[in-house]
Amino acid sequence: MIFFLFFLGALTFTALPPGDSDASGSGTLPTVIITRPPAAVVIPETRYVYFLPDFEENIFFYHGSWYRVYLDEWYKSKGYNGPWARVQKVPEAVMKLPADFRTVPPVQERISYRALKKNWRVWEENKYWDKKSQKARNKEREKARGKTGEETKEPPEAVLKERPKETPPQGVIMETPMHPVEDGAPEVKSAAPDLSQEAPKQ
Repeated sequence: MIFFLFFLGALTFTALPPGDSDASGSGTLPTVIITRPPAAVVIPETRYVYFLPDFEENIFFYHGSWYRVYLDEWYKSKGYNGPWARVQKVPEAVMKLPADFRTVPPVQERISYRALKKNWRVWEENKYWDKKSQKARNKEREKARGKTGEETKEPPEAVLKERPKETPPQGVIMETPMHPVEDGAPEVKSAAPDLSQEAPKQ
């Protein structure tokens, strides 16, 4: 019998080739042996279905039970290591998972097996992960808005005062406009002497 060993950190994945018997006696389901309690991640936009991200084999947790699918057949177990029994009825939440469920958003955190086993029911009743994900998204949006506000913010008044005043270009003479004399106002004559008249002869 040939064994294929896959080492994923501290976890070990051992798969038997199709055709070897497993605990269910189906003769088709590959055996998966997990040597340590695995971490799980909740799949967003589902009714609190979890999967094991450290394994290529799709193993799901829902409502206290574990599920696997192989060759379009579903299997169920009370433990992540089996024994697995073929089932005909599978919860709709497990059957209708998004195709990209392995693309985990950054806001999703890894959950220890102990915490999952202890709290899955309370988390679902209180919509714990929905609320936590929404808070994380709101925080990211506020952070993005803060960065945008800093880029468009007006410079402080001290910086504006330090800017040099605009000066006219060279060769341009700045003239003061003459104001017209209003109607009825006496004309003001210049007090300078009239040099156009000839000086008296002596």
